[in-house]
Amino acid sequence: MKEKYYFYNLLPQKYRKNGSPYDLIFKTILTIIIEFHSNKTTQFFKNQFILCIVNIIFLYLTIAKIIYFDLLNFLKVLCKQNINQIFKSLSYFPLKFIIKYLIYS
Repeated sequence: MKEKYYFYNLLPQKYRKNGSPYDLIFKTILTIIIEFHSNKTTQFFKNQFILCIVNIIFLYLTIAKIIYFDLLNFLKVLCKQNINQIFKSLSYFPLKFIIKYLIYS
């Protein structure tokens, strides 16, 4: 079992105490990673296609977050700049506040 965790000694001593929650979490994560990549358990994980699909879904969600949220924030900034330029160009004082109220409400 010790040969499985050959880089387990990289952790500080307080996290390597037997029975600590960090020890349990770290060994669990290491075991999952090692078992996924070992040849002995390929019969257990027959369908690697599902894992591939899950990875692709997470990748698409990350790309969607980057595109939609960051682009949306960028467009908001552009719209606010354009609206401010329109307000500065208006010569009628009451009309400026009416349009501002309609846009921001």
